[in-house]
Amino acid sequence: MVADSIFVTALTTGSASITVSSGTLNSTQTVNSAGVHVLSFPMGAGSQLFSFTTASGSGSGKGAIDVSSKCYVSNLS
Repeated sequence: MVADSIFVTALTTGSASITVSSGTLNSTQTVNSAGVHVLSFPMGAGSQLFSFTTASGSGSGKGAIDVSSKCYVSNLS
């Protein structure tokens, strides 16, 4: 099955919980070790919100571009 996804790369020094709200879809994933983690989350139309929580703190942000459910034809040349 093919599905659209939001990909997040998290650079962690230990365990962390990463949450993505993509439109009306909310999903949380936990990583249990330090390292570079590439995570895939379901994508929905609307705002893209990101948050993380670690033992030493938390943070959040909003994606610069909202995902649209409409198709547009563009000439990029």
